[in-house]
Amino acid sequence: MKNAPAFKHSARAAWRKVADEAVILDVETAAYYSLGGAGLRMWELLGESLSLPAIVRTLAEEYDAGADKIAKDLFELAARLRKELLLEDGTPRDDEKRPARVGRKKYRKPELLKHGALSAVASQTEDFSE
Repeated sequence: MKNAPAFKHSARAAWRKVADEAVILDVETAAYYSLGGAGLRMWELLGESLSLPAIVRTLAEEYDAGADKIAKDLFELAARLRKELLLEDGTPRDDEKRPARVGRKKYRKPELLKHGALSAVASQTEDFSE
């Protein structure tokens, strides 16, 4: 779909999958975030420079929620991630057909939690290296 918005992960966002969440670190501010619910899969797909409509179609095939609900949540999440500077504008890929994962998962609204700076956590953590 031409002129549909697409995004990519910002260069300042380092992330890993931990259990069923994305843990995202803003390398410039040291703030870290966790993204649960369907947010992990949304984050993965947002990083692939797919258009938002292509992501909605993929998620509707993978989760037990309607495309309207998924689209609303995805647009809200993308806006929040952009506000936090974790997403930036991307160019939609030519190949927007993504194979859906096998089976449908229960849909949980994505929830982006900001936890603060890692340095604050490190200063409150006991040193276990002894």
